[in-house]
Amino acid sequence: MSQVTVQKLNPSKPAAHGPIAQLLLQEMEQAHRAIEQRAFDRFLERGGSPGDPVQDWLDAEREMLLVPHIEVDHWQDHFEIRLAVEEVPLERLIINALPESIIVQGEPQLNGKPLLRRIVLPEEIDPQSVTAAIRDGVLRIIAEKRSARMSESQRERMETSVAA
Repeated sequence: MSQVTVQKLNPSKPAAHGPIAQLLLQEMEQAHRAIEQRAFDRFLERGGSPGDPVQDWLDAEREMLLVPHIEVDHWQDHFEIRLAVEEVPLERLIINALPESIIVQGEPQLNGKPLLRRIVLPEEIDPQSVTAAIRDGVLRIIAEKRSARMSESQRERMETSVAA
Protein backbone atom coordinates (compact mmCIF):
# COMPACT_ATOMS: atom_id res chain seq x y z
CA MET A 1 0.00 0.00 0.00
CA SER A 2 1.46 3.37 -1.05
CA GLN A 3 0.98 6.39 1.17
CA VAL A 4 -0.49 9.52 -0.41
CA THR A 5 0.31 13.01 0.84
CA VAL A 6 -2.63 14.92 2.30
CA GLN A 7 -2.74 18.72 2.36
CA LYS A 8 -4.36 19.53 5.68
CA LEU A 9 -6.13 22.85 5.26
CA ASN A 10 -8.00 25.01 7.71
CA PRO A 11 -9.64 28.08 6.14
CA SER A 12 -10.15 29.56 9.62
CA LYS A 13 -6.37 30.06 9.82
CA PRO A 14 -5.89 32.48 6.92
CA ALA A 15 -2.20 33.06 7.55
CA ALA A 16 -1.41 29.36 7.21
CA HIS A 17 -4.00 27.81 4.90
CA GLY A 18 -6.68 30.33 3.99
CA PRO A 19 -5.33 31.36 0.56
CA ILE A 20 -4.73 27.75 -0.53
CA ALA A 21 -8.18 26.68 0.64
CA GLN A 22 -9.78 29.67 -1.08
CA LEU A 23 -7.98 28.91 -4.38
CA LEU A 24 -9.07 25.31 -4.16
CA LEU A 25 -12.70 26.28 -3.57
CA GLN A 26 -12.48 28.77 -6.47
CA GLU A 27 -11.23 25.96 -8.72
CA MET A 28 -14.20 23.85 -7.61
CA GLU A 29 -16.56 26.74 -8.38
CA GLN A 30 -15.05 27.19 -11.87
CA ALA A 31 -15.54 23.48 -12.60
CA HIS A 32 -19.12 23.76 -11.34
CA ARG A 33 -19.82 26.69 -13.68
CA ALA A 34 -18.25 24.88 -16.66
CA ILE A 35 -20.39 21.80 -16.01
CA GLU A 36 -23.46 23.98 -15.57
CA GLN A 37 -22.78 25.65 -18.92
CA ARG A 38 -22.24 22.30 -20.66
CA ALA A 39 -25.49 20.94 -19.19
CA PHE A 40 -27.30 24.03 -20.50
CA ASP A 41 -25.67 23.53 -23.91
CA ARG A 42 -27.06 19.98 -23.94
CA PHE A 43 -30.52 21.47 -23.31
CA LEU A 44 -30.04 23.88 -26.21
CA GLU A 45 -28.82 21.05 -28.45
CA ARG A 46 -32.24 19.44 -27.90
CA GLY A 47 -33.79 22.65 -29.21
CA GLY A 48 -34.81 23.70 -25.71
CA SER A 49 -37.24 20.83 -25.44
CA PRO A 50 -37.91 19.39 -21.98
CA GLY A 51 -35.56 16.71 -20.81
CA ASP A 52 -33.96 15.49 -17.64
CA PRO A 53 -31.82 18.30 -16.16
CA VAL A 54 -30.17 15.94 -13.67
CA GLN A 55 -29.13 13.61 -16.48
CA ASP A 56 -27.87 16.61 -18.48
CA TRP A 57 -25.74 17.59 -15.49
CA LEU A 58 -24.37 14.07 -14.96
CA ASP A 59 -23.59 13.66 -18.66
CA ALA A 60 -21.85 17.05 -18.78
CA GLU A 61 -19.83 16.19 -15.68
CA ARG A 62 -18.71 12.86 -17.22
CA GLU A 63 -17.71 14.66 -20.43
CA MET A 64 -15.46 17.08 -18.56
CA LEU A 65 -14.14 15.23 -15.52
CA LEU A 66 -13.08 11.81 -14.41
CA VAL A 67 -15.97 10.58 -12.24
CA PRO A 68 -14.76 7.66 -10.11
CA HIS A 69 -16.89 5.35 -8.03
CA ILE A 70 -16.90 6.64 -4.44
CA GLU A 71 -17.92 4.91 -1.22
CA VAL A 72 -18.12 6.61 2.17
CA ASP A 73 -18.44 4.60 5.37
CA HIS A 74 -19.60 6.48 8.45
CA TRP A 75 -18.10 4.94 11.60
CA GLN A 76 -18.57 6.11 15.18
CA ASP A 77 -15.29 8.04 15.33
CA HIS A 78 -14.20 8.41 11.70
CA PHE A 79 -15.12 8.33 8.02
CA GLU A 80 -13.57 5.94 5.54
CA ILE A 81 -13.69 7.10 1.92
CA ARG A 82 -12.76 4.90 -1.02
CA LEU A 83 -12.34 6.06 -4.63
CA ALA A 84 -11.39 4.13 -7.73
CA VAL A 85 -8.47 6.14 -9.12
CA GLU A 86 -6.62 3.67 -11.33
CA GLU A 87 -6.43 6.25 -14.17
CA VAL A 88 -4.43 8.71 -12.06
CA PRO A 89 -0.76 8.02 -11.26
CA LEU A 90 0.17 8.33 -7.58
CA GLU A 91 2.52 11.26 -8.23
CA ARG A 92 -0.34 13.25 -9.83
CA LEU A 93 -2.83 12.71 -7.00
CA ILE A 94 -3.57 15.49 -4.48
CA ILE A 95 -5.80 15.05 -1.44
CA ASN A 96 -6.97 18.17 0.40
CA ALA A 97 -8.55 17.90 3.84
CA LEU A 98 -10.84 20.68 5.04
CA PRO A 99 -13.00 20.60 8.19
CA GLU A 100 -16.20 19.87 6.21
CA SER A 101 -14.91 18.00 3.17
CA ILE A 102 -12.21 16.10 1.33
CA ILE A 103 -11.20 17.28 -2.14
CA VAL A 104 -9.40 14.85 -4.42
CA GLN A 105 -7.57 16.16 -7.47
CA GLY A 106 -5.55 14.37 -10.10
CA GLU A 107 -4.28 14.57 -13.64
CA PRO A 108 -4.27 11.30 -15.55
CA GLN A 109 -1.57 10.47 -18.06
CA LEU A 110 -2.12 10.77 -21.80
CA ASN A 111 -4.25 13.93 -21.67
CA GLY A 112 -7.20 12.23 -20.02
CA LYS A 113 -9.91 14.02 -18.13
CA PRO A 114 -8.89 15.56 -14.79
CA LEU A 115 -10.13 14.24 -11.46
CA LEU A 116 -11.76 16.85 -9.23
CA ARG A 117 -14.15 15.54 -6.58
CA ARG A 118 -15.34 17.21 -3.42
CA ILE A 119 -16.75 14.83 -0.84
CA VAL A 120 -18.82 16.81 1.64
CA LEU A 121 -19.07 14.98 4.95
CA PRO A 122 -22.10 15.03 7.28
CA GLU A 123 -19.90 15.91 10.28
CA GLU A 124 -16.79 18.03 10.65
CA ILE A 125 -13.48 16.23 10.61
CA ASP A 126 -10.09 17.07 12.05
CA PRO A 127 -8.01 17.82 8.92
CA GLN A 128 -4.82 17.05 10.87
CA SER A 129 -5.98 13.45 11.39
CA VAL A 130 -6.58 12.64 7.71
CA THR A 131 -4.46 9.89 6.15
CA ALA A 132 -4.56 8.39 2.67
CA ALA A 133 -3.12 5.36 0.93
CA ILE A 134 -3.60 3.71 -2.44
CA ARG A 135 -3.68 0.02 -3.23
CA ASP A 136 -4.72 -1.74 -6.43
CA GLY A 137 -6.08 1.51 -7.90
CA VAL A 138 -8.28 2.27 -4.87
CA LEU A 139 -7.60 5.38 -2.81
CA ARG A 140 -8.53 4.90 0.85
CA ILE A 141 -8.88 8.01 3.01
CA ILE A 142 -9.43 7.90 6.78
CA ALA A 143 -10.71 11.09 8.44
CA GLU A 144 -11.28 11.28 12.17
CA LYS A 145 -14.40 13.14 13.24
CA ARG A 146 -13.80 16.36 15.15
CA SER A 147 -16.29 15.18 17.81
CA ALA A 148 -14.15 12.07 18.40
CA ARG A 149 -11.04 14.24 18.84
CA MET A 150 -12.87 16.47 21.30
CA SER A 151 -14.16 13.51 23.26
CA GLU A 152 -10.65 12.07 23.45
CA SER A 153 -9.14 15.33 24.75
CA GLN A 154 -12.02 15.77 27.19
CA ARG A 155 -11.39 12.22 28.49
CA GLU A 156 -7.70 13.05 28.94
CA ARG A 157 -8.57 16.21 30.89
CA MET A 158 -11.00 14.23 33.08
CA GLU A 159 -8.39 11.56 33.77
CA THR A 160 -5.84 14.25 34.65
CA SER A 161 -8.33 15.96 37.00
CA VAL A 162 -9.22 12.68 38.72
CA ALA A 163 -5.56 11.76 39.15
CA ALA A 164 -4.70 15.12 40.74
